[in-house]
Amino acid sequence: MIIRAINISKLFPGIKEKVHAVNNISIDINPGDYIAFTGPSGSGKSTLLALLGSLIMPTQGEVYLDAHVTARTSDAQLSAIRACEFGFVFQNKVMIDHLTAWENLLAPTIFRPDIPKNESVAYAHELIEQLELTGRRRFFPLKMSGGELQRLAIARALINRPKILFADEPTGDLDDKTSNIVSRLFTELNTHHNLAIVMVTHNQELARTAKNVYELSAGSIRKMIK
Repeated sequence: MIIRAINISKLFPGIKEKVHAVNNISIDINPGDYIAFTGPSGSGKSTLLALLGSLIMPTQGEVYLDAHVTARTSDAQLSAIRACEFGFVFQNKVMIDHLTAWENLLAPTIFRPDIPKNESVAYAHELIEQLELTGRRRFFPLKMSGGELQRLAIARALINRPKILFADEPTGDLDDKTSNIVSRLFTELNTHHNLAIVMVTHNQELARTAKNVYELSAGSIRKMIK
């Protein structure tokens, strides 16, 4: 087990009363899992992803990262766990504007000095080729399209060979052809490298590639589709 969430809820201030963005959810994530969260906008999918990735703390309940309870773990320890064991693909695709695509891709490797530099560079070349970004290596982010930045964000999330990948709408800015490339890559990494994947998606074709699909409504898991 990598992550265990027990009865977690997340409340945010509302105009008249607090809003349950996530409401009493329990779920385990194990090596080799491939989980998709679907549901309408505002159903709590992205908040649940952030809770499982220890980016925010639950208002109620507990999240365990292996033996660590996130609420009782220091920020430094959580940062180290996230840097070494997690990969994140965010909807906002934040890049460092003064670095090239290649430099942005390799930037997270400073947190993994245990991985030899030549291995990281070789893997970066592999990811760039798989995601069809070879011709964009020397481009700066401001000169890249939204779809190119999305693919770069996926490559960057994978460069440190995480145990688990969290992806929030990973194909949101991609056309059908490129979405299929990402889908095949995720399936390959999950099947052959035991990478656990937890993603939020409105793309039903991508969701169907996951081993388990949960539909959320009003902050709760309404049903398991697959």
